[in-house]
Amino acid sequence: MTLRILITDDDPTLLALSDATLRNFPNLEVQFARNSKECRTALAKNAYDLALLDIELNDGTGGGLDLLGQITKLGLKTRAVMMSTKDDQKTVARCKALGARAFLSKNHDFLRSLLATVRAAA
Repeated sequence: MTLRILITDDDPTLLALSDATLRNFPNLEVQFARNSKECRTALAKNAYDLALLDIELNDGTGGGLDLLGQITKLGLKTRAVMMSTKDDQKTVARCKALGARAFLSKNHDFLRSLLATVRAAA
């Protein structure tokens, strides 16, 4: 079975590193969105097993927390994982209270955490 993942982040370097890290992962299909609009379009057109969402998208639409709310509101079976450089306990707790399955800090060992998250979801 193929695991379908959507990664939404406005940092092109993070997207490129994520792509390079996951490219050869078996049974994995990864799509990338650079902003909330692209993410919403992708969620409307495709079913994903996992969505990694940047909390602080700089596109004026509310960012990853709004996207998390949309996933929850629409009743999608997509498991949401939030990502941010803001990795304090309050932020992590807020994300989990809103329905996030996990939280990835972009400050420390992000790519290792990304791999662990994908392996756990597979």
